[in-house]
Amino acid sequence: MNTKKIKYKPDPAAIKALFNETGLVQKNLISEACKFKLKFSLRQYQRAAEGQELKEEVLNSIAIFFDRYLKENNNSKRNISLNDILKKEKNVDNFNLNESNSKLIDLKKYEKENLEKCYLHRIESHEQITKIIKQSQFPKIFYPFNPNFKQINLIKKILEDFKSISKSFKRLKKESSETYENLGEEISSLDIISGFSSNIEELKKEGVYLYSNNFIFSSIHIAKAWTEYVYEMFVMNTNYAIFCFQNFKNTSITFEYENSYPKKYLEEFVKKNPLELDVSYPEAAANEQMHEHCYPYFENKGDVFDRSKMNLNKTDVSELLTDEEFEKIGEEYKTNEIENMYDDSFDPRD
Repeated sequence: MNTKKIKYKPDPAAIKALFNETGLVQKNLISEACKFKLKFSLRQYQRAAEGQELKEEVLNSIAIFFDRYLKENNNSKRNISLNDILKKEKNVDNFNLNESNSKLIDLKKYEKENLEKCYLHRIESHEQITKIIKQSQFPKIFYPFNPNFKQINLIKKILEDFKSISKSFKRLKKESSETYENLGEEISSLDIISGFSSNIEELKKEGVYLYSNNFIFSSIHIAKAWTEYVYEMFVMNTNYAIFCFQNFKNTSITFEYENSYPKKYLEEFVKKNPLELDVSYPEAAANEQMHEHCYPYFENKGDVFDRSKMNLNKTDVSELLTDEEFEKIGEEYKTNEIENMYDDSFDPRD
């Protein structure tokens, strides 16, 4: 049986740009990756930065590292996935409009753009989930297994925690002055942290893990322009917090969305087919005009975040550091051990 794994060609420029964003030096890279329990060696990273082919599991680990490190240390809001560090075959040309049938053509050129991805990382702390909720506008909840009664009750408690965390941001905006009277808000915040931390640990004991991240969904909207007395059509980005409860333990889950109208598609459409309306239009009438304007080109105006087009996959990564390894061995030993164990220069299956 052929067990040889497919290798992929990374994009050196993309990898070096992301590494520069971290502000790290290479000698610290592996110890930082260990904090996320990711296993790849410095030599593997260097090969990726040189554009040499590597296994998907190694490149996934590198992409996951950049995604988590930049979000947790640099407050980055963008998602980084495997596609962002792979070599692109061709540059995407501009969209063309077929005036005869009012349909966008050359859709095959954008097949790779249509499948949008992000990593949902395993949640270990209140701080992780707080950042995700704070950035988001709407939640999407998944539990793609059949939870038992106890698991359901714990999931419900965590969903209540999400509501409390979201409400706490609104209270903090209103109660900005630091007085003894407002210490009640601080106490409430500590209760939320304690409650969530306890619930997430109880969930783990029941064999269920929470994975989450932000996902940006782009769609066409119309609103009053800032500088002119007109309504203007534009591409709006909506931030969704994706929460997935799953009955297996992994560093990340890959969230996929089959988007018929990805952001670049919409931006080109708005550029080639702009719409401006007088500000005297009622808002409802302006939206109706936009729908009529888009209807010949879009089946659903491009503004439906369709659950049926969402998919969740276990991310293929190098074997993780176990909790026992992480607790038992020191940072220096972990770094040396990974360097020795995960040299990808020779593969007996090649």
